[in-house]
Amino acid sequence: MANLASLSDSHVAELFGEFSKIRLSPKLERTDWLNSPAQFVEQLSADLWITHQLDDFRAAATKYAEHLSTAVASEPPPIPRLGITVIGQGVTSSEIPLFRNFDLTVHISAT
Repeated sequence: MANLASLSDSHVAELFGEFSKIRLSPKLERTDWLNSPAQFVEQLSADLWITHQLDDFRAAATKYAEHLSTAVASEPPPIPRLGITVIGQGVTSSEIPLFRNFDLTVHISAT
């Protein structure tokens, strides 16, 4: 949101202009998307598909996502992480759950 607030009106119009060309059905416009977001997304996908606007929506979303990924720097995790999974070759089944110790935290210190 901070990134959007920092943009000029013309830049916002450029970023979201393709979205403004998408036309939704009146029924979809009346959907209570705030309280039922999953249902809205499902109905939106169907509406975009039926009205042949899915490619236009994807192009607009990709353009915005590319802008956002370059404008907002991703932060590295506060501590480095490493995940390793070892599965025995030829194992066809096991009575032991694969990730039974998933919550186990191991700290390795390089000194």
